[in-house]
Amino acid sequence: MRTDDRDRLPNFPQSRFLGMISNLLVSTRLIVIWVPILMASCSPTQRQKKTPVQRVEVVQTFPHDANAFTRGLVIHEGTLFEGTGQKGNSTLRKVNLSDGKVQLQVTLDPAYFGEGITVLNGKIFQLTWRENTCFVYDAQTMVYEKSHQYAFEGWGITNNGKELILSDGTSLLRFIDPDTFRVTRQIHVSELGGKKIKQLNELEYVNGEIWSNIWY
Repeated sequence: MRTDDRDRLPNFPQSRFLGMISNLLVSTRLIVIWVPILMASCSPTQRQKKTPVQRVEVVQTFPHDANAFTRGLVIHEGTLFEGTGQKGNSTLRKVNLSDGKVQLQVTLDPAYFGEGITVLNGKIFQLTWRENTCFVYDAQTMVYEKSHQYAFEGWGITNNGKELILSDGTSLLRFIDPDTFRVTRQIHVSELGGKKIKQLNELEYVNGEIWSNIWY
């Protein structure tokens, strides 16, 4: 039986890198996705140019649980929240950034593979990979409140202050109403030449831009 690439974990060092900008990305390759996507306004000459790839500079490192398969990472009001994956090991955690110790943890049922997380309107939204379920928690207490169902894979999630923005491992980004979980609009992400950029994974929303890493 073929094993999915996402079941093969990378060999992370003992102290995993947390890149502190205004957001946290556990990744080696970043791309910037402008909103709206400006393909229509590009001239033929511009479309022939190579799509820029943003480089990151590690400005500080922090201790981290090397056994945690990080799928989502958010700093909200000075507090670090982390979502981890793998069936039987998926959690939502409140972590002390300075020493990496877990202060509070919610463990998902072993049937669920935890994915990206984001905080919006005082709620933590946690995706699952192929279980088509988003769990919603109170951001202060991490107490489970409800869940939403969706008909696609859950990879990364962020928000623009009003809508949730989800990736599913393809080139598609969906904008979701946080109350009803209905898709309000969607965009495809592509290179300047038109080639779709697939395997969009972790998402961040920074100053009106959607930032994503690409699953290796």
